[in-house]
Amino acid sequence: MRTALAVVTMALMACAVQAQDAAKNFFLHDGDTVVFYGDSITEQQMYAADIENYVTTRFPKMRVRFINSGWGGDRVSGGGGGPIETRLRRDVLPYKPTVVTIFLGMNDGGYHPFDEPTFQTYARGLTHIVDELQKSLPHVRLTLFTPSLFDNKDGQPAGSAPYNQALIKYGDFVKQLGARRGIPVVDLNAPMVAATVKGRETDPKFTLANDNVHPGPVGHLIMASAILQVWDAPPALGLVLTPGQPTTLTLPAPWPVPGDAHQALDVSPLPGPLARVTVTSSAMTPPDARYALLADGQVVGTFTGAQLAPGAGVDLTQYPDLPLNKQAQAVAAINNERINRWHEYFKGGNGIARADDKPTRDEIGALTALDKWLDAWRVRAHDSAQPKPHTFELRSAAATTTP
Repeated sequence: MRTALAVVTMALMACAVQAQDAAKNFFLHDGDTVVFYGDSITEQQMYAADIENYVTTRFPKMRVRFINSGWGGDRVSGGGGGPIETRLRRDVLPYKPTVVTIFLGMNDGGYHPFDEPTFQTYARGLTHIVDELQKSLPHVRLTLFTPSLFDNKDGQPAGSAPYNQALIKYGDFVKQLGARRGIPVVDLNAPMVAATVKGRETDPKFTLANDNVHPGPVGHLIMASAILQVWDAPPALGLVLTPGQPTTLTLPAPWPVPGDAHQALDVSPLPGPLARVTVTSSAMTPPDARYALLADGQVVGTFTGAQLAPGAGVDLTQYPDLPLNKQAQAVAAINNERINRWHEYFKGGNGIARADDKPTRDEIGALTALDKWLDAWRVRAHDSAQPKPHTFELRSAAATTTP
């Protein structure tokens, strides 16, 4: 009994140290305000929401404010939301961000093969955005994203479309700019190409973007994972259980992966370590021995010693009815409701993004009243994400009955 308690105590101490180190090494800090700046892929809200949901659940003690300032059709010069000076002045600077991500390029190449004049316009424009942000926000921490995948569904190898080859060259410039300025860069194109190659091994029509440009939930989860990896996001904690010894641990909720994005775990190596919460056995169990895994009194299933061996493990996130996962999905639901309302606030009707129009100026007082509502929902998400105790047990399958 003392040995089992010592194992659990050491595991809890290790978890606490890991959590402290993870928070220290992670790119985002308590009190940060993050602005996601970009075009329609950012305005889709999905990768940004995935990141927010990860941070809310993995770092429940941190308070980070996320703002989505994506605008469909944008280029480095601006677009439908106004020229770049207006976009930065209205949609970035007022929030006094400590972190800004810049994700542009898909529209800048004009959807035609590479040509030097168009490329130079992009290079100058992106450099200008970096210059303006660093001048206006001297302490801002920037992250640059390369253009994502322009997919081709014509039977040619994934990523081989002439326009995607042009975007890769744009991405090479992003990497060079980041290296010169000491700014982190996330390559979003390469992991999406790799995932598409993997997906087409079993489904020749597999794609991350049905319209060639805008990723669906699977693509956005892969992009979010690539960003979090560059930001030194910690992997999910694995649980090591001693058969016959119930173990109670106070754990953060897992990353709430949307149901329609789970395929990302099969086609890309990036999301798995961040999302999966695995259970293994501390004992050298025979491969054919069978054990029932219980979580908070619920029988998760019956598994062999081989399935519970180190290096394998049972992924608890595959069981949505477990309290651990219900908590994660509740946090995501709160965040997503606020994110959707923010999009209406930002662009819908006479939204704040149209504050130069007189009808909007007349209604700004009513619109800004939503700020308190948005902040209240941030508090709700934070409170809902606080770690809760959960009890886990491995029992010999022969001795197990359903509670």
